[in-house]
Amino acid sequence: RTVTFGVSAAGAPPLSYQWRKGTDNLPGKTNDTLNLASITTANAGDYSVIITNLLGSTTSSNATLEILNVREVPIAEVNFQDKQPGWYGAFTYCENPVPLTTNIMEMAGAGVGGTTGLVMTADGSGFTNNMNQDYSQFGVTMGAFASSTNGIDTTNLSLYKLYATIRTAGLIGKSARGRIGWQFWAPYRPILGMEVPVTFTTNFQVYSFVLSDGTRSDYLGDSWSEFTKEFDQINSLQIMVRADNWLGQYGADASNAFYISNVRFVRLVPTPSTIPGGVTNHRAVSN
Repeated sequence: RTVTFGVSAAGAPPLSYQWRKGTDNLPGKTNDTLNLASITTANAGDYSVIITNLLGSTTSSNATLEILNVREVPIAEVNFQDKQPGWYGAFTYCENPVPLTTNIMEMAGAGVGGTTGLVMTADGSGFTNNMNQDYSQFGVTMGAFASSTNGIDTTNLSLYKLYATIRTAGLIGKSARGRIGWQFWAPYRPILGMEVPVTFTTNFQVYSFVLSDGTRSDYLGDSWSEFTKEFDQINSLQIMVRADNWLGQYGADASNAFYISNVRFVRLVPTPSTIPGGVTNHRAVSN
């Protein structure tokens, strides 16, 4: 995860900034924001910033970063072996309609290490009839059943995580942009949909992120208020994998494809550690 601290200051310009952890200056951290990437337990502590101008300097109050250890509790998983999807489907769309066809099936040997995987192919040869497309995309959706009894019991999206192992075919270059989205479903309707931008390649990659990293998509679901009000009605989760800019990044032929090997949703359950003497050590969140 990435953590950002910020400070707001008023005074005679120019203002300069020096961030600190404890009493130690952080080299190169001299903006009004402090970004900490790839957080580990070593990042836990108190942070402050010294602000200076020609008239003097002042030091902010401390901001404390706590790191909490967590364990993963599976909510739903699809691996096409002993954990089958609830459903799946393929889709295409573009600005100016042309004949576009898809095919989707489970295929032995198409997953990681020769396992069974889900393969969706998209035939773009219909674009030859109309190459004037400001947008054109193809994708796949897949659902897995879940319920509050196996992990969905909080509306804090920072405590949910998604793993998806995916590769693509038909790329014109070495990689292409796309999106991975997900939806929480109550019976027969989505409650909340989110998505994140990703970069696909022709090799299998594990895409993982905490759900709070996503942004709400108008295409994927309802609203946050519905989620907080009805999350106890959730009985399934759906992942959507979408390739953007079909014509610009993929070949306009039948070789375009998504290969999905497995998908796993988990909940991150805090597991505070203790130190000798039974004193609770209120450190952190790290996964």
